[in-house]
This record gives sequence, structure tokens and C-alpha cells, in this order.
Amino acid sequence: PFKRYLELGWLRTETCAEYLIGITPRKGDIVSMGGSCMQVTNNSLFGAKVDRMGILISLAAAVCGRTPLMGLLLSENRFASHLAGIEGLDVSDWGIPHYHCLGYYIGDQVPGFKPVAVTGLPSNLPFDFARALVVSMPTSGAVTLAHIVGTTPEAPTLEAASGSKKPENVIKVGKKEMTETWERLNVWDNDIVEHVAFGCPHTTIDEIGRVAELLEGKKIKTSLLIGASAPVETLARRQGFADIIEKAGGHFQCVCPSINNPFTRPDIAGDKQAKSAATNSARSAHYLATVS
Repeated sequence: PFKRYLELGWLRTETCAEYLIGITPRKGDIVSMGGSCMQVTNNSLFGAKVDRMGILISLAAAVCGRTPLMGLLLSENRFASHLAGIEGLDVSDWGIPHYHCLGYYIGDQVPGFKPVAVTGLPSNLPFDFARALVVSMPTSGAVTLAHIVGTTPEAPTLEAASGSKKPENVIKVGKKEMTETWERLNVWDNDIVEHVAFGCPHTTIDEIGRVAELLEGKKIKTSLLIGASAPVETLARRQGFADIIEKAGGHFQCVCPSINNPFTRPDIAGDKQAKSAATNSARSAHYLATVS
């Protein structure tokens, strides 16, 4: 079927992170797309207008160049109705897994498709951290727009993010909430790790570079999978990162490393079925535990 799609003018991107390969919307652009990960990222981090919709609406939009003017495409629906505040947490040494955990908790606390504003985080939040925060929210819930106050395009201030309206609910996130969420995501009952997966959503070149730095000159005893789009994998090969990772025993693949469970593949898992996996992603932890 892909041949026919290509004849119709489709781009065969095969990635959940199209903004990493040049398909990046601008603030205010109206975008029609399926996939909760792409929807929340484009809404939140780029300020594009994307509603929570299924693939059929996106297909229709691709054909006719129009999409229903509803939901988050309307500016008045984009103000945060819920507020999540970080309290008593030192985030200075946080990494990607911590922001995934934070987003997973917030997403679970916000009902339906309500936009949420997040306060208490540094204004110079790196892209990888901001992305980890927002993509985990629609995994545990249905958040499709998250404003990180002081960081994201529509949230220079809390007043701008909320439209100066009083929030329907205030969510407080402290050590207790983070610990409980961390334990909820860790469903394996011992510390034996057979497989490691990165790339939900698809890895950035910075993530791949950090993995390569850790593995240089080493051999791993577990299966390792890096999920990346084809262009990002190509860049990783040009940089020498892929060579380091593969010499250590790791693998790359372009399809989703969580939904399309790679650890049943003989070239990765050998002759055994995966029983345990480690990941830096709450999305991946959620889906691997569900589909495995």
C-alpha cells in the first residue's frame, strides 16, 4: 500500500517525532494529525493548533486541505483550566526519566482533554526535558496541551497561559507523588534487566550521543534498542555514534520500540522471550508492560 500512498504525495516519515526531521510547525499553524505524542508536542512546545483527533479526520484533511474548526483549534479553548505546581522538589539534577515521571503523574490527575499549566520548573528547560514532560501526559490521561510557564510559546506567564482565569483544580506535585508514580511505572519485582529500550518518542541526536558516550569502548550484556527516525539514525552514523553503540552490542530500528515489541526479534532477543526491560520513558514503560 505504501506505493499508492507515495503516488498521492505522502512522505514516508515513519516516525513519531517529525519535528526532528524538518516537519516543524510554527506558532499558530493549524495542523491535523493523529498520534497523541505528536499532538501534545506540537500544541505545547511549538504553539501549533492541533486538536485531539483520529487518523480518519487527518486523512480527510490531507485530501481536502480543511479540518473541523473545533476544540484546541479555537484560541479560547487553549487556556489552561488546571494548574500543576512543583513543590519542595530539587529539579537541578533531574534527567529525562524524572520529567517523564512528572508528566505521567500530571496526566493522570487532569480529567479529559483539559489543558494544564505547569509551574515551578526552570525557564531554561532543555528541549529533551520539556518533551519528556508533555509526551507522558496523554499516556496516563488525555492531556493534549500543556503550558510550561516561562518556557513554552503560549505561557510566558501564568496569566497568559490561563487567560487570567482561576484554575478548576490545583495539582500539587511533591516527593510523595513522584515516588508513588515511579513505583507505579516500575512493575518488575527484581533488579535483573534483560533488555534496554530508548526512543519513545523517537530519540534526538543528543540522546543518542549521550548513550554513545556511556558505551564507548564497552560491551553490553543486555539487549539494547535505540528507536530513531531514519534521518536521525543517518546523522548518528555520520557522527560515529551508531558505530560505537553497535560495536557495544546495541541495535537501531525506525519503528516504534514500544508498541512493536522488538524484544521478540531473534536478532535482538536471541532465543528467549523478554521478561524484563528498562527504559528512560514513561510512555515506553506503560506500553511495554501493556503489550508484552
